[in-house]
Amino acid sequence: MSGEGKKFGTLLNPSRPIRSTKALLQVIEETNPQLLSELSTSPAGNQTPERIKRQKLNYKRIEAAAKSGHANAQYNLAKLLLRGQGVKANPEAAREWIQKAADRGYAKAQLLLGYLALKPGRNRDLAQADAMFWAAAQQGSKFAAAARKPLQRVMRAAEILKSTRLRKQLQGLFALLPISFGGGSEGDAKTKSNDKLRSSAARGEVKDLLDALLQGADVDGQDIDGKTAMINAAWRGRREIIEILLDHGIDIEIADNLKRTPLMWGGDQRLVVCCNNIDQCRGRTGHSRR
Repeated sequence: MSGEGKKFGTLLNPSRPIRSTKALLQVIEETNPQLLSELSTSPAGNQTPERIKRQKLNYKRIEAAAKSGHANAQYNLAKLLLRGQGVKANPEAAREWIQKAADRGYAKAQLLLGYLALKPGRNRDLAQADAMFWAAAQQGSKFAAAARKPLQRVMRAAEILKSTRLRKQLQGLFALLPISFGGGSEGDAKTKSNDKLRSSAARGEVKDLLDALLQGADVDGQDIDGKTAMINAAWRGRREIIEILLDHGIDIEIADNLKRTPLMWGGDQRLVVCCNNIDQCRGRTGHSRR
């Protein structure tokens, strides 16, 4: 198990047993605060006129990618709709896009839906939560795999049976998609495709990058330092790679562990234009940092 997996395993198996859904939710939120930030309804950063203009352009770009079927873009579109960035806030539409991303096998969306299914209210469904966590775990989410253990301890027999049925349905659905799903050690293929995506973005190898995308790599996936494929490409001025990633609806606001976004890593006005408007990016000369 990776260091990340050990950390989640330890935190989700505390010294005192988790005997209720409320206690489980508290531990999950403490362990993975990213889930709460993903559901934020507050736009990030100061809303200057320049930033608002950029957000509108960004929304149109991501919306086009989402409608083309890119699951990561569908997820990113949902976040924009929740926060009202570049568009009027629409929580109901956001939930629909999260579901679409989950149905296309996007682990982040599955994890978020699992968390939402645990929340109090009429939509609480522990079987749905377990099935979503299972799906995310099959694609390498150590957090989802760890979360299932205490969850199943608070589930009733009927809920466990329902989860089994849901998991069989999901397995049949995902078998039709061009994604790496389960097999061998949980998520090994997904982890390899994500690593391949980031490394090929850094090297500027377009063919390998496209191969990784076809294998189901997460365009917005981060390594241990929080770096994404876009950060790797922006730092080295890989213009063609940047264009491909933008076409796939990447989130240009994702920062590394030191809070540096692709725009900060680019450090060049030409790359700022690329991230703001892909149409203006095409045809411009790039630069290379090795």
